[in-house]
Amino acid sequence: MKVLSTGIKELDKALGGGIIEDGILLLIYDSYSWGWLLGFEILKNRIRQGDFGLLMNYNLPVNRLGIRMDMAGIEMIREGQKNNLAIIDFFGSRYGISYPYNFVYVVENFDAHTYMPKFVQVYSKIMKERIKNRRPIGLNFTVDGMAFEIGEETIIRILRSNLAKKELAILEKSPERKLPINITNVNMDRVSEKFIAWLTEMSEYVIEFSTKITESGLDETMHVIKSPLPDFEPKTYKYGIEKSKIKIERI
Repeated sequence: MKVLSTGIKELDKALGGGIIEDGILLLIYDSYSWGWLLGFEILKNRIRQGDFGLLMNYNLPVNRLGIRMDMAGIEMIREGQKNNLAIIDFFGSRYGISYPYNFVYVVENFDAHTYMPKFVQVYSKIMKERIKNRRPIGLNFTVDGMAFEIGEETIIRILRSNLAKKELAILEKSPERKLPINITNVNMDRVSEKFIAWLTEMSEYVIEFSTKITESGLDETMHVIKSPLPDFEPKTYKYGIEKSKIKIERI
């Protein structure tokens, strides 16, 4: 598979070269971490390379999600109107919130039993209307929010089923199947260790952040734990945010 750049030179090097098409990048962090911002930064960079950004929003009202995106330099409404971005809004769907944005899609009356078919229905609509021949880059914000909605066990079953479907598509050499990049954000303070273990097993890339509050501020490290690329070696980096810009430095 093709290896794609994250748009962050230090991160590409840490991962052994970049991210493979159809790969899953898992970002694990705690409640005090800025690790979640890394996913948005990659999303922004890949959109600039011509990919189509797709956010699965479980955690926040869309306008508050836009504030998070602004921190990474993504103008949500502008990119949505330019047809570079779409949002599947599970949060708004749950609470009956609708928006005057044609790039925000709702999933009506979803629950643990109907989640997957309804998601596929909405995703297929976005593929037809917006993504078309572009590579999707999906960002799940966040899988712990998804767990709150439909439960950890259900999510694991869905992810395992998706892996099986991907494998069948590969074996059948389906010409219609896109090869996306998938970024999964998870706050480990909100889910079980067992759930984290399953996510780690099913992801090609795993990065875990650890934070420590000191008198001088927040001390955060980034542990790059897993990558399928031959040049990869697990390493730890200093991770920080300065004026909304991510800094990654080898320790």
